Amino acid sequence: MPNSDNNENNLNNTNNNITNPNQTSQPMSDGSKPFIEIPQKYYDNLAKEQQEKKEQELLLQQQKAENAQASSESSKMLLFVILNAVLIYGLLYITIYKFHYALILIPIIVVILSIITAIKDKKESSYPASVMVGGILVAAITFIVSMVKEEEIDLWTYYAIISAGIGFIGLMISSIITKIISDYKNIKALQGLGYILFFAVLIGAPLYLSNKYHEEFYKFLFKEQVEVKAETEEEFVQKTLKQRYGKEFVCGTYASKSDEEAKILKVGTFESKIDQDRRRITERVCQDSEKRDFTVVSKAFNEGSKQYIIKDDYLAALFTDNLKSNISKEILTLTQAKEVDVSIYPEENCYFYGDCANCDEYYERFEKENDATHQYSVSTKLNFEKEIQSDELKFVNNNKFKYMISITGQFGSQSDYSAIITGIFEFLNNKGYKNNYGYIISIYNDKTNAGFETKELVYKVKGDTNTDKTFKDPEVLRVSANK
Repeated sequence: MPNSDNNENNLNNTNNNITNPNQTSQPMSDGSKPFIEIPQKYYDNLAKEQQEKKEQELLLQQQKAENAQASSESSKMLLFVILNAVLIYGLLYITIYKFHYALILIPIIVVILSIITAIKDKKESSYPASVMVGGILVAAITFIVSMVKEEEIDLWTYYAIISAGIGFIGLMISSIITKIISDYKNIKALQGLGYILFFAVLIGAPLYLSNKYHEEFYKFLFKEQVEVKAETEEEFVQKTLKQRYGKEFVCGTYASKSDEEAKILKVGTFESKIDQDRRRITERVCQDSEKRDFTVVSKAFNEGSKQYIIKDDYLAALFTDNLKSNISKEILTLTQAKEVDVSIYPEENCYFYGDCANCDEYYERFEKENDATHQYSVSTKLNFEKEIQSDELKFVNNNKFKYMISITGQFGSQSDYSAIITGIFEFLNNKGYKNNYGYIISIYNDKTNAGFETKELVYKVKGDTNTDKTFKDPEVLRVSANK
């Protein structure tokens, strides 16, 4: 029957589709879509792509978090660096100019901040490195400044050296504290002993240097010349001279200046004497490395504590004696006078250098200049390390000296002495002498009668300093006495 054949054919076609799954499907005659099977590989690839996408997103988020943390750490590090740099420079400034022991605050602050950051950040604390970087930053800046400000090179070099040292020591202190707090369980016995020794040296070394090298240590650390400590008067003299001039001297027995002389000169201590204030005074002859002799006077201030006022004429031997002699010779030639006496009066402390000359400024300071307490204070603080590296002209020009010139000659009935004064001014200005503190020039007429020599003051001028530091504009003084 026709219908039976059709049904059988349809059944066969269906069986063929079932038994051949890989056979390409054809559209059905009635227009409906056939069933299509998707391979498992497709699903595997899709799952893999989704997993990789999730991993990439996770990695990106992780990188963002790390970058944010790194940025935060960098900001914190920068903040600590700036903080440490400001603290180091500020406390060094206070140490020098205000309060010496402000320097102790630096290690105290480092210890406190190290403890706080170690508790908070553990091993990841960036504070130890920030101390070092802060110190080096100050050192670099101050070193550059020292090259620009040559007149203050010693001060800025001091800042550079000390701040760099503080940076490295601070790094070690902070690193040890961080290690102890964050990882104390892994500290071995030998490592712990090293930490103890480090802190023992950190505290003990300054104490040792302060006692053993008292003057040098304080001068380096605090930029201040301190009172000498000595067990004998001779030691006190030697230490004071070294501190005052920055060099060693031989006082007492030393070889002769002349290499041809075989004898040894017994110079050194003169017999002590008592001055009008009942203070013991001892004179010594000392010598520098160039075999140059000079006299040193030690006056007792507090002998029980081994404290002495030290006066010497080393600057006179180096500079002022020769300078005054040259000026005298030039004026003798210029004026044809019989005698020229030159004194240079310093603005202060004429007991120690220059001449305590006869002028109003000296009498105004007379009581202070001769006060033993004031003399001891000045004796302790005087320092001429830089001055002795110059020459005589630079020495007098870099300090304030009043030139006191006395001229004695046979001028007869001469009444006009202005030409002499003008000639002296020209000589001083041409030779490069600076008028930093004024001048007084006195002219005496030499009168010899029946074997008796007398001097009559016939002309006297004085002048102050001026903007161009030259000798000019004399004020003629009234003379009313014979000398």
